[in-house]
Amino acid sequence: MNKVIMVSLFALVTIVSYGQKEVSDTLDFNRVKEDGYLKNYKNNHQFAAMKMLDGSYINVGDEVTIGKPSSNNTIAQNNTGIFSGSTSAVSAFNFLTIGRVGLSVMGGMQYLTGNFTNRKILIKEIKKGWTIFEFSEGGSVGTIMNVLDAINTGEIINPNAAMTREQAIAKLKEAKDLVDLGMMSKEDFEKLKAELTPLIIKK
Repeated sequence: MNKVIMVSLFALVTIVSYGQKEVSDTLDFNRVKEDGYLKNYKNNHQFAAMKMLDGSYINVGDEVTIGKPSSNNTIAQNNTGIFSGSTSAVSAFNFLTIGRVGLSVMGGMQYLTGNFTNRKILIKEIKKGWTIFEFSEGGSVGTIMNVLDAINTGEIINPNAAMTREQAIAKLKEAKDLVDLGMMSKEDFEKLKAELTPLIIKK
């Protein structure tokens, strides 16, 4: 009898401790390759924000946009009709799945289909290896399996991303055209040029 009670208590303590959420400030992707950095955190540890490689931040509660599937990944989709049905292959994302990662793995991964492109999602939870999101209009949740790869391949668009050198050059050229058309003052152009120059000349 004592043995049964001890086992029950151990199971209860294990469940309670696993269910507790530890939260810290920022998951810094510039440090993930450092020895021991991620080992300091449990798998269920939650972060309040992610610091991306370009120095920008994505916080819990931020809204980001789903981009386009990054490869030729496809999944079978059943189409039901009144008299008969059919199956067709539809494009799917590589890093976005339906449901929370734990439940998704247990039931088999179900990747988000390409028709979710341009939908807005809210970042709900940030963990070591994945991020939980919820569609902005409410309802379903999903998982970003690898945020860096999802952003690098365009499957997720980070609205806080730092401007690239190419984007800075394009913006400056556009501003020069506006000056030539008389739609922007030379003073405003010089201010913009001063802001963008460090981005353009960096290597």
